[in-house]
Amino acid sequence: MKSNKNNQLSLAERVRPTQARAVETREKILAAAAQLLEESGVDGLTTKKVAELAGVRIRSVYRYFSNKLAIVLALAKQTTLTEEALFDVYKDLENPDKNWKPALHELIDAIYLIGNEIPGLKAIRAAMQASPELRAVDAAMNERHAEALCQALLKRKANISSQKAMAAARTVIETSTCMLDLAWFESQRPEGAENAALLLEELKTMASAYLAVYLPS
Repeated sequence: MKSNKNNQLSLAERVRPTQARAVETREKILAAAAQLLEESGVDGLTTKKVAELAGVRIRSVYRYFSNKLAIVLALAKQTTLTEEALFDVYKDLENPDKNWKPALHELIDAIYLIGNEIPGLKAIRAAMQASPELRAVDAAMNERHAEALCQALLKRKANISSQKAMAAARTVIETSTCMLDLAWFESQRPEGAENAALLLEELKTMASAYLAVYLPS
């Protein structure tokens, strides 16, 4: 228990800059780390390489981050901030006057497109399984999506209890996360775009068929 707490402390960001120059330095560090992750994955990421690519001193990196996983944690948190805009799409899922299937498909496409634009996403997603704190960031965002989907099911008067609605929502979100990861990873391969598109279509078919058990057409 104690070692887990120490691990969480070691990944915590040491200083959150407020002055413009310091903010710029931190952003350079994160941009460099994302580029290195894109090029060589988490195994090729070191604080020394980050400092060299960012054009800053190594002590500047350690001023903000204790190690490379702390940098990955900051990048992971950035990806969740990018997802914030997606929660507006749930309004269409909640609206009983709108067809829920196109809204669901739009949400899946939006998450995929946003993720595809994030440098180093594949490595970030893989690295997020490297520690409890990194996994917690992913789990927290999945829980928010599940809660939003659960509310959409209930507002559409789905033939389901609130407890069952949350279980169904978690099933859809957790499954979708795995499938989206596969699509993102596939898209990074040479000529993998077609396979990624097929995975997305299968995800839409699966999620729609599952939710159709509880929602009217």
